[in-house]
Amino acid sequence: MAPKKDSKSWRYSEAKKTLYGDICAGITPLDQNEMSADAVYAHYKEHPDFLLSNFHDKRLFTRRLKALRTKIKEKNDFKERDAKALAEDRLQFPKPATNFRGESDWASSKAKELLKTDIDNKLHLTMKKKKLWLSKPECQEIPLDMFRGRVYQEIKSRKFQAYVSTKRDKKKTAGDEDR
Repeated sequence: MAPKKDSKSWRYSEAKKTLYGDICAGITPLDQNEMSADAVYAHYKEHPDFLLSNFHDKRLFTRRLKALRTKIKEKNDFKERDAKALAEDRLQFPKPATNFRGESDWASSKAKELLKTDIDNKLHLTMKKKKLWLSKPECQEIPLDMFRGRVYQEIKSRKFQAYVSTKRDKKKTAGDEDR
């Protein structure tokens, strides 16, 4: 059994979450030169999350703020490094325009965007799949059977995404009740 998360420790505290969120959102500057630890401390010392805890010690606050800023900078560096590596990889190995069967790439096709728009407008409920396929020349670039499969795939995908977001929202509200 995993140890219980103690909100009295800095690691799981609401004070740390608030400070982390404000730094990520840009409310509190990420750079030490833009806003010193003393200025940040002065800004947060009256905040309810800091008043309800023992995190108002100025000596510890400076070190904790520095650690949070370093952590966020490192995460940003990872994002930039990964984006740069992907761009270099795509230069060496460009994404193929067709799959192994010689069919055009569905993920980046105009037909996919048109199908999403048609499903948003609920045309898939009022029109048969063949009529929907015949309505746009871009959709006719793929066979009718494949197009039908893509329609069902998109509908199934949307249902699953709705289920996941509902489940996530329930989990968030259950977590709020525990506090």
